[in-house]
Amino acid sequence: ALAARIREMSVTVTEHDSLQRFVRGAFTRAQRAGLAFSSLALDSLFCDRTRCVFGDTVQSYYFDEDHLSVAGAQRAALSVLPRLARAAGAIPEAPAPRADTRTPAVRAPAPRADTLTPAVRAPAPPPTGTRRPPSSRTPRAGAP
Repeated sequence: ALAARIREMSVTVTEHDSLQRFVRGAFTRAQRAGLAFSSLALDSLFCDRTRCVFGDTVQSYYFDEDHLSVAGAQRAALSVLPRLARAAGAIPEAPAPRADTRTPAVRAPAPRADTLTPAVRAPAPPPTGTRRPPSSRTPRAGAP
């Protein structure tokens, strides 16, 4: 029931494409203008044929409307890091499969959830009534 509700609340692929249209257009114009860069679409990591889910029954993939959470970033990193390593020459490109071979595709096992999300804690706030050291204060306008 929860998984169905998450899916129902997630944006449709059509909505997602509409939201991405401006950014993708800007990237295309920049590349046509001669700027040398590559972009990686992560749609396939978060979208299926009809919906782009924002999480699963255990965790959210987003910190807010636009930024990946730790879980979302880890999900993306599993796809992005090998591509970056190949682009940097650290991992050789896989040879193209020969037409005469019939080897089935092999998928790596999915990572265990307990190995992906380390405990991340924000620093504890200072006790009430304490002041920051002078070196960390932001100078006020007009202050020497």
